[in-house]
Amino acid sequence: PKEGFFRIIEPIPLLDPTMAQVIQLRDIELAKGWPYEGGIMKRARSVYTPDRSPDWVKIKRMDPFDGRIVDSYVHRKNPDMLGGIVVEIDGVLSNCGAGFKKQQRLDLWRVRNTLPDKVVRLEAQGKTPAGKLRFPIFIDFHPENN
Repeated sequence: PKEGFFRIIEPIPLLDPTMAQVIQLRDIELAKGWPYEGGIMKRARSVYTPDRSPDWVKIKRMDPFDGRIVDSYVHRKNPDMLGGIVVEIDGVLSNCGAGFKKQQRLDLWRVRNTLPDKVVRLEAQGKTPAGKLRFPIFIDFHPENN
């Protein structure tokens, strides 16, 4: 591997960490100036498998954003379900289709005409050079909507 391409951090003495503990450990590493996009955390005695596994978790750097909904779009497989929302942040539009639960998708599609101008909380892996969100994930509606 290239020099500086990866770094192994000290083993963490947690036998069965919760996701909150994993995120806390990620934040500790980021606070140390970790220059990487993300990392892999694995259980000490687990072996690699090519399938998804709770024993190996990819943790990526995510930044919080608040955006205003300007539009919504239908789910590509189910016409009765929200596919995602279009949000405006700093005058730039980004599509966000991740982070919604199935029931949320059904409920929000029924009231899609009420969504524009609502403010949402999102997380994303930063912005592109054009200002669009990279891989945005819906978190929830901002309290200012109440």
